[in-house]
Amino acid sequence: MAYFPIFTQIDGKRCLIAGGGKVAARKVYTLLQYGADVVVMAEKVCGEIKEVLPEENVFEGVLNIFIKIDVIKMNGI
Repeated sequence: MAYFPIFTQIDGKRCLIAGGGKVAARKVYTLLQYGADVVVMAEKVCGEIKEVLPEENVFEGVLNIFIKIDVIKMNGI
């Protein structure tokens, strides 16, 4: 079992990356090394990301992403 350097086990966990450029590609590669199930959403997704992710995990043409997070549950409070 591998751990991503944020000290959480992400093997087999779905991870969303908002953005599709070169910085996002670096994050995709890193998360994949730790076994994450990576999903990318962006207005435009670079070819490097499209080469390493399955088509169903790449959402291109997404202009806005709205995220609701339950901070209390996330922080275990």
